[in-house]
Amino acid sequence: MGNTCARGVGGSHAPTIREDPLQRTPRNTPAPGQLPWHELSRRPPPSSADSSTAPRRYVSLSNADDPRLDALSAGRHGKEVMQVSAETFDRMSLAHDILLKTAFETFPDGPGNQTVDVWMSGGRNWMRKEMCRSRVDEQANQDQQVKATKETGGGNCGEFARMVFAEFQRHPRDQPVLKVMESGEHSLVIVGDWRAPQAGDHAVVVDPWQGLPKVHTYGERSNPTQPLITATQEPGAPLRASSKLKAAFALTPVSNETVDAEIRKKSNVGVASGPQYAREVLRQHKQVLFDSIASTENLHTVYRDPNGRESAFNSLPPAYLENYLNGRDAIVKTYGQG
Repeated sequence: MGNTCARGVGGSHAPTIREDPLQRTPRNTPAPGQLPWHELSRRPPPSSADSSTAPRRYVSLSNADDPRLDALSAGRHGKEVMQVSAETFDRMSLAHDILLKTAFETFPDGPGNQTVDVWMSGGRNWMRKEMCRSRVDEQANQDQQVKATKETGGGNCGEFARMVFAEFQRHPRDQPVLKVMESGEHSLVIVGDWRAPQAGDHAVVVDPWQGLPKVHTYGERSNPTQPLITATQEPGAPLRASSKLKAAFALTPVSNETVDAEIRKKSNVGVASGPQYAREVLRQHKQVLFDSIASTENLHTVYRDPNGRESAFNSLPPAYLENYLNGRDAIVKTYGQG
């Protein structure tokens, strides 16, 4: 992987909530009968459908009514409509399904190096990442990498991008799929070559590592630097997977109880996931943690094709936004940041 976000070595974001000043009363205490925030899963409700499940299992971020979302720079409501071709809309639809599967099912506790996810999961996200990397390294083949990621549910942006790239291999592709690195430290996937006229600024960005992930076009990226291509999947039919890779894709993440047992063995405080272990992670690893909300400046942009189809491609599990904003508030209250 070889980048700081992917490997968690250093980084430009300290574990602080500082991207947007939060000038409000924190709401990190659950209501009576509710679980503590670190026990609330990122996963959507289960579904028996394998195809596009976003309409049933997820809700659009743009339907949210929470002033805390408006306080985030990328979260301010403002329905900008972008006209895209039918082909681009189709690519964005597939990318959206893959983004949701990756962000909320493959990695049930989120990225291992996002500050808010440390708090939301009570540190399970960090331990899942550690478990994954104890089983595989950068020299492992794709079968081994997918297996380690799928069975642990852990990783940083490098593992997120690797899984997105692998998922696209299972589908027909009319544009190249590019795994790229931004600013020498962050991995993500772009569908279509932004340097070619066939895609240009309408190449499709897929970055499920973000706190509030959204599929958007290359021209909407908030990072102005030129990405470095690290892997390419050419257009074509779905690739035939080996029996080992098929078996790896069928795996599901280990249970929270298994992760908690690992935390008890390795943590200095000898407890399971929760506020105490989250504080330990935040204190000991603050130099390798990030607070990154979005990869675009407008989370509400809607894309419309000539056939009248439109979507913002910004869906989330129903309870996720509330939990995410509560997590941000809790860190502000606990550490006096904001």
